Amino acid sequence: MVRDEALMTLSQKKHWVEITLPVDGETEEWVSQFLFELGSLGCHTEKGILHGYFSQHDWREDKADELRRYLLELQRRGLRVEIEKMKVRVFADRDWNEEWKKGYRPFEIGGRFLIKPSWYESVAAEDKTVIEIDPQMAFGTGTHATTRLVLELMLKQSGDFHRILDIGTGTGILSIAAANLFSGKIIAFDNDPIAVTTARDNAVKNGVGDRIDFFCSTTVSLLPMNFDLIMANIHRTVLEKMLIDIRQHLSSQGRVIFSGVLIEEREKFLKSLSLAGFAVREEKAIDEWLGIIVGKEF
Repeated sequence: MVRDEALMTLSQKKHWVEITLPVDGETEEWVSQFLFELGSLGCHTEKGILHGYFSQHDWREDKADELRRYLLELQRRGLRVEIEKMKVRVFADRDWNEEWKKGYRPFEIGGRFLIKPSWYESVAAEDKTVIEIDPQMAFGTGTHATTRLVLELMLKQSGDFHRILDIGTGTGILSIAAANLFSGKIIAFDNDPIAVTTARDNAVKNGVGDRIDFFCSTTVSLLPMNFDLIMANIHRTVLEKMLIDIRQHLSSQGRVIFSGVLIEEREKFLKSLSLAGFAVREEKAIDEWLGIIVGKEF
């Protein structure tokens, strides 16, 4: 179902199911992602509470059981999860869009970008590059530490890049930022067709739609060219499975910006990078998360 059809269907339904759960920076993105996998129509976090929304028509009690099992698995991995505080409630029809808009406000990144949603008509930008992002049902508004890490590390890159790859593009925010910083052609993909539609819409809205090719895929291996800059903000376990393919598609002097790695997983990920033939050029941490720039090790 494309995004517009999903929202149209959503507006016709009369009752909703809301899941709420206390989260911190370490658990927010992973729980949000799992809620989307269960069929959530949207999530937002406000004052440390994650809210996920489902249509009552599509909700089944076994989804709550699946979520509890997933939260238990996060606990076993050492993440702080307060399963006993998870709540499920049904409520009458209301403007669902207003729910996820609550947690999304304009903010700056790296002294260069001002990220804002479209419903903020005017924002004092001064010397900032304004990027307008509407997340809809896709990931990557820039508020999460992992996205900020890629953006801030991208801002530190000197020179230009002629071919750029964005793996797991989500809302397209990283590709749109790259289009404002570098002159090269950008290719971006995601395994979620709704994310691809959202990212393409956001790129057009920001005047860079002709600079970025978006498509739906799960692999780098089929791409026919190499890249000077590759960005990958996804879970460490997924990254590690892609490292060989990523290296094969990196130009000799190219750079990769990785994020989605917890600081406590640093040594494990660095070992995986070394085994795949990468050399670390720079690291940066925000909260519990690590961003890493690498190049080829010869």
